[in-house]
This record gives sequence, C-alpha cells and structure tokens, in this order.
Amino acid sequence: MVRRYLRLGISPIVSTVLLILIIVSIGAVLVTSAYRMYTTFRSQVIEERSRIERELRQSLGVLLIRADSSIDKVTIVVVVADYPVKIYAIYINNTLVSEPNIELPPFEVSELEVDYPGLNSGDLLNIKIVYEGGRIEEWATAI
Repeated sequence: MVRRYLRLGISPIVSTVLLILIIVSIGAVLVTSAYRMYTTFRSQVIEERSRIERELRQSLGVLLIRADSSIDKVTIVVVVADYPVKIYAIYINNTLVSEPNIELPPFEVSELEVDYPGLNSGDLLNIKIVYEGGRIEEWATAI
C-alpha cells in the first residue's frame, strides 16, 4: 500500500484549478497594468490640453503707446480678453527692458510703464510684449 500512494501525483482537478488560478492572476496583473497606463496617459493628455487651451485663449491688445522723451519712460496701455494673461518680458528695439512676470486680470485695461534711458524725441520704437499665449509687436514714435 505504501507504494500505491507514492505513485499518485496531483489529481487532474487540482492541477486544472492551479492552472486557472495562475492564468487569472496573470490576466488581472495585465488588466491592472493596462488600466494604470491608460489613466496616466489620459491625465497627461487632459493636463496638456487644458494648458494649451488656456494659452490659445489668452489674448492681449495694445490700445496706446506713449513714449515720453522728457522723462525717459514708455507707457503701454493694454487690454486683456476673457482669460488672465501672464506677461513675461517687454522688449524695446530688441532690447529687454523689463521682466515684470505679472498676471493681468481678464476684461481689464492695464498700464505697463517701463524706463527707457536715452530716449530722444522722434525715435522710432519697436515694442514687443512676450506673454504666456504668444507675443505682440507694435511700433511707436517718441515725443
């Protein structure tokens, strides 16, 4: 009788159950991994989309530029559309004159005042404003 028990192996039912358990475990790991990758990718796409949408909706318009040579100041009056605009830099004649790094509220008219030493009456100024949604370029003459 002892020999009879030694010849017996795992029953077909137990081996089938173990095989099904292993296959289900591997499937669960694969499904969980795929779902995690999908949700991570989806959240990155949503974040990038909202950032790009905000940048594209930002709009800035220049209403008036006043370059006063008597006080060496340039005043720029701007209007902001329906999204806040973050201004990074102001250039005059391709020279960085200000890095205000300010955020202008929506539906507002704002004044940006920068110093520009050496300003003479009649000078032609190329003014560029770099903001989060792009840049705007205007020309003005000093008075």
